[in-house]
Amino acid sequence: MDNLFSFLGKEPLITFFLLYAIYAWVKFIAKNISKRNWFSEKYIKTMNWVFGFVFFFAFLGGALENLKNELRLSLQDEAGLFFSFLPFFIGMVIAATAITILITYLVRLIIPFFKKIHEKANK
Repeated sequence: MDNLFSFLGKEPLITFFLLYAIYAWVKFIAKNISKRNWFSEKYIKTMNWVFGFVFFFAFLGGALENLKNELRLSLQDEAGLFFSFLPFFIGMVIAATAITILITYLVRLIIPFFKKIHEKANK
């Protein structure tokens, strides 16, 4: 909890801006996936949960703090926002999305195995 209070205490507007940008990205991805029927509803539901865990552990690992530091540094340079922060932010969001999709594939792959184990244990 010490990390949370120190994180929200400094520049709360930047914090809420970054959190909203990540939230908007997740909503955009979820909307496009469900509109185009790329994955099943179970997969999308699992992916939302996995993204929540990825976001939580990225926060604990200091990813949002790194984003805030990068934004703070990029605002000090001319055109630093476009050449320093924006590529860093886009790369971090793409990486989080890719990790979420990969972990969701692994989770959905393991679920039937656990269901069979559960059925055999209950016999």
